[in-house]
Amino acid sequence: MPLMTLKEMVDDILNDMDSDPTFDNTPLEDIHSTEESRQVAQILKTTYFQIIDGKDWPHLRNTFQLTESDASTPTTMTIPSNVMDFDYIKYDIQTATDTRDRFHKITYKTPEEFLNITDSRDSSSSLIDQITATSGILINVFNERAPQYWTSPDDETVIFDAYDSDVETFLKTVKTQCFGKIYPTWTETDAFVPDLPVDAFSYLLAEAKSMCFVNVKQLANAKVEAQAVTQRRRMSQEAHKIDNSIKYRTFGRNSKK
Repeated sequence: MPLMTLKEMVDDILNDMDSDPTFDNTPLEDIHSTEESRQVAQILKTTYFQIIDGKDWPHLRNTFQLTESDASTPTTMTIPSNVMDFDYIKYDIQTATDTRDRFHKITYKTPEEFLNITDSRDSSSSLIDQITATSGILINVFNERAPQYWTSPDDETVIFDAYDSDVETFLKTVKTQCFGKIYPTWTETDAFVPDLPVDAFSYLLAEAKSMCFVNVKQLANAKVEAQAVTQRRRMSQEAHKIDNSIKYRTFGRNSKK
């Protein structure tokens, strides 16, 4: 099945439900023309995000950057709200005498492991800054070297163990390189095309159609449900093949360490 716009999917579902495609004798011009078309569009949105949440879709993995803080918390950065999980963080550890970028993978530590490391440092040393985490605890971070470790206490904030004050007053967004799963967006317009692989559109359409018969028409359709079951099985088989061919290492938010 080719890629489909939101209106094309709404039209397809309304047609299969034998719904009247007119409103006050006017052809259905957009997905907001009738109450049924609006309901169908909403069900398509709900079904889409259920599908997204139900599988680790490789096409959603992409690069992104962390959001910087300021000099009051020089080693604290924020994870963008649309990031679902990620595999690694790299930071440019270029020194004041380097003439080129030196992006280096920063090692993840659990909050307990991270605090064990930072608590062992001499807080009275001039090489140490004490920063206050959002929870109020003090963390001893080096101020004369690039970060080596990071942790996240809340899946929103990233705390690094060091920064090089000879290079910068706080860690910068432009010096981060991350890779992970980015949550897609949904636009309620006729021309919107959901972010799915082309072979998954039949799955989305079948699932949404099954839900529409139950929630909009208040009846089940055995043929439509059978089509939905077939598509679920097909997608499950494809997911199995993908999971065995692509391996992602997790260094953080979903770590089982």
